[in-house]
Amino acid sequence: MPSIYVDSILTAIPWTLHSEPFSPEFTAFLRPKPLLDFYTDRYKPMETSRLAASEDDMEMTGANGSRGPAVEVEEVSDGGLRAWLTVAGVMLVQMAGFGYCSSYGVFQDYYTRVYITNASPLAISWVGSLSAFLLNASGLITGPLYDRGYFSIMFYSGYFLSVLCLYLLSLAKPNHLYQVFLSQGLGFGIAGGLINLPTFAILPALQA
Repeated sequence: MPSIYVDSILTAIPWTLHSEPFSPEFTAFLRPKPLLDFYTDRYKPMETSRLAASEDDMEMTGANGSRGPAVEVEEVSDGGLRAWLTVAGVMLVQMAGFGYCSSYGVFQDYYTRVYITNASPLAISWVGSLSAFLLNASGLITGPLYDRGYFSIMFYSGYFLSVLCLYLLSLAKPNHLYQVFLSQGLGFGIAGGLINLPTFAILPALQA
């Protein structure tokens, strides 16, 4: 569209709430222009004076008159051998808790075909669903308890309860879904929840 038509149209159309036409800047913005000129005007190279000014802005004057970077980056200590052993321990705990709950599909396949043949796959899936839910939802309780300093109590309680539930699971009789549900679904879900979030939260405390 020729620019003369754009000028005539924009001048004839007033604002909705005002009787004045569009501003000259807005009219110039809508006027067609070559694509190369558009990018040349939009992305002009930074001038040397502006570049020097931006470099000055990146520095600040301290209380003693010295100049340094505006943002100081604090170095975080590595933590040493004890910290990395704690990371390895958290990994093993998560494998025994979160990993065990996440691999319930293997258990369900065995329960459906061999061990609990009198129940539907939907009913058997509630065992793993409840365990995974309690593993994550228990953070609403274990989080505040961790903040109050009950990490050791929750960790050892969850560890003991998980071992107990696995032992009771081995005593569950075939075609007795409720026994598997109570031991693997309810019991182990609570046990995993007691050690899941606290072990995650202990890692940032190593840098304190």
